[in-house]
Amino acid sequence: MFNTKNVSFYLTSLAILVGASYIANNLKQRLEPNDEYQLIREYILNDSPLYGANKPKLWIHTEYATNSRQWKSFQSRNSNELNQPYLHITIQSIIKECGDHFHICLIDDDSFAKLVPEWKFDMDQVANPHKKHYRDVGLLSILYYYGGVVAPNSMICYENLKPLYDNCLTNKKACLGEQVNKSLDMMKQNSQPLFIPSIHFMAAPKQNEQVGLLKDYANQLFKSGHFTHEFEFSNRIGHKCLEMKRDQQINVLCGSYTGIKTNKGKPVLLDDLMEESMIDLRKDLYGIIIPRDELLLRTKHQWFAVLSEDEAIHTNACVSKLLFKAVHKHYQTFSVEKQSAMTL
Repeated sequence: MFNTKNVSFYLTSLAILVGASYIANNLKQRLEPNDEYQLIREYILNDSPLYGANKPKLWIHTEYATNSRQWKSFQSRNSNELNQPYLHITIQSIIKECGDHFHICLIDDDSFAKLVPEWKFDMDQVANPHKKHYRDVGLLSILYYYGGVVAPNSMICYENLKPLYDNCLTNKKACLGEQVNKSLDMMKQNSQPLFIPSIHFMAAPKQNEQVGLLKDYANQLFKSGHFTHEFEFSNRIGHKCLEMKRDQQINVLCGSYTGIKTNKGKPVLLDDLMEESMIDLRKDLYGIIIPRDELLLRTKHQWFAVLSEDEAIHTNACVSKLLFKAVHKHYQTFSVEKQSAMTL
């Protein structure tokens, strides 16, 4: 039987638990979304152990757009799922190569409101091509406030990106990758360059001045006028990046390190990746960036986007062989490790 002291102890303990639960629930209800986002930002800015203390951030953005690539049912022929299985392989390759040296943050359009203090856009209410422009501003803002590396989710990663980031810290400069030039205005260039700097693959220290300039410039473009075509916005950003490269404000990583150009300096096109013959690439490249948007737009090649992960690495296309190389390198542990990546 319980004596009087035991009964008193249990009743007191129960009262404390009930009281603590009540207070916690009240605090949770009072915590507005903006307060929650502020906490997230403070943790990341202060390098909290929860978000990977003493590790730089590697940001991988994924776009979830309504599509009909895979039906949930015959009655529901659209979904908001990614439905591009090969991207699971590319994302895992980045995590496997970089997870020990970076804190990897998987983000989407909803993450901008949580991470960027001045963000006021509801991405669900923005249509393309404006959504792509806002997304570029969001990624520039995240890189400015938190630093690290922004990598496209379609990059097949073969080597750790830490040396690239360390070089940015040493030189105190942002480093941008290259992309095949499809946007620059011929009227404003004496000779059209084959490659231009790209803000879709970039690295920089936290609060880097050059990234801040690019962020502010992109924001100013919105205020100065509306862009009805993605070409116009990309054109302006491309010119700005070229100016900064010319003035030695930024460094540009040769596209041969990310599979954008061959060993001989020729552009690597989507058609080349879909051919059976292998591409002449440098041996020490960081990885290969698959042009995911073009893959979805080109009717001829859309079939690849809907293949299962196993099917994607077993076609005769060059891109399958490149994906298989990444899978084979880590075949025993090729799965997303929860401790290596965080979804925001």
